[in-house]
Amino acid sequence: MTRVVFLLVPQLHLLDLAGPAQVFSSAADLGHEYELHYVSEREQVPTVQGVSLFARTEWPELTPDDLLMVPGWRPTAHGPAGPVSPDD
Repeated sequence: MTRVVFLLVPQLHLLDLAGPAQVFSSAADLGHEYELHYVSEREQVPTVQGVSLFARTEWPELTPDDLLMVPGWRPTAHGPAGPVSPDD
């Protein structure tokens, strides 16, 4: 089974998450061996569109066959994007 892990960062774009998630979810419904996971540094993740998402803060065990997906996000208006976590 291939794990598809979505790394959710603050201010992500919903469409950048929903499109790929739907593709892999539909493929799993059709019998392909995909298992979807959503992880983040914090359980609650704000999106650019104002809808908060919830994710696990612990990573699943990964293998070289697994996929990591990072949806697009909006960097802050205060200059170039820095670390994802405001605590870094």
